[in-house]
Amino acid sequence: MGSKLFLGFSALLATVSLGYLYADSLVFLFGYWIGGEDYSHGIFVPLISLFLIWQARYRIA
Repeated sequence: MGSKLFLGFSALLATVSLGYLYADSLVFLFGYWIGGEDYSHGIFVPLISLFLIWQARYRIA
C-alpha cells in the first residue's frame, strides 16, 4: 500500500510540476484553439489522447 501511495504522489507531483513549467505555452495554445477557426479541433486532441491512454491503462502498466 505504501508504494502505491508513493507512486500516486510522485505522479501528482510530476503532473503539477509540468503544468507549472508549461503554463504559458498551454495558455497560448488554448487561446489559439479557441480563437482560431482553423485549429478549433485542437482542444479535442488532449482529451482523446487521455481517453485512449485510459482505455489501454492495463496494457501500459
